Amino acid sequence: MLGGGDKDYGAILILRDELVKFLMANKYKKYFSLQTQKQIDIGLFITELTQKETESQSSLKVLIDLLWNKLLKRDEGWKAYYNREMNSLQPENTHKILTELTM
Repeated sequence: MLGGGDKDYGAILILRDELVKFLMANKYKKYFSLQTQKQIDIGLFITELTQKETESQSSLKVLIDLLWNKLLKRDEGWKAYYNREMNSLQPENTHKILTELTM
């Protein structure tokens, strides 16, 4: 999961297959906040991009480059992408999920 708001930022690397499967399972995903679900989706998207770029480079090098140059150095393009994705969350979806959880 990746974060990148204006005031704070960080990255959590999920490396074990069991944890990845748990986070992706619809059975459990509904218990995460919409923000966490979106961050998981962003992380999966970044993983796909990393896999495409690794045809010519080491996947570790691509990942380190992403984390260092985009996230930790506060790349403007990364911040804009992250904010756009997080701002796409709709308030009515929040209500729907809370209703489902209380049933």
